[in-house]
Amino acid sequence: MMRKTDHCFRSWRIPVALLWLMSWGLYMPTASAYSLSISQDQIQKKLDKKFPIRRDKGFFWAELSHPKPHLKPETNELGLSLDLHYRLLDKHVKTGKIYLLGKPAYDPVAGEFYLHTVKIVSFELPGARVDQAYVLRKQLAKVAKKKLKRVKLYRLKDSVRDQLLKAFIQGVCVQPDRVVVTFGLSQ
Repeated sequence: MMRKTDHCFRSWRIPVALLWLMSWGLYMPTASAYSLSISQDQIQKKLDKKFPIRRDKGFFWAELSHPKPHLKPETNELGLSLDLHYRLLDKHVKTGKIYLLGKPAYDPVAGEFYLHTVKIVSFELPGARVDQAYVLRKQLAKVAKKKLKRVKLYRLKDSVRDQLLKAFIQGVCVQPDRVVVTFGLSQ
């Protein structure tokens, strides 16, 4: 059974919701949108918290450290160069560099932007034999897949505005000095 006040309540919800969206720049009749910029420095700070990453599998030990992000606007990807310290069967720790590439992605449930589909593009292993390089590539691919599966770049806060933004993402775009996330209603 519907009461008279129920109808009044329902009739004002839509205009209030539109006013709320307009106040945050998410809905405008002129099709404007709100954007969030994540600077390269912000990304660097998030990455510094995640590293170093170590893997020890008996015959294989590796440590990835000192991440440096490289924004690739031409492919809409984010690259990472990392210092690599590794040891195979011998007891000598050797050093090298590894370069990874991934795409920024968004998880609407968690409200997080993260690095997705991370893959090894290249690595430098001075003094390593071909068979060692092969083993290292296989093991480092496992590390990249397991440990770098979701490198968090940014997380929306629990504020009312950010909770509202979670539902209205339009796209993630890599620019030369930042990652830009656009929010709004599709027109």
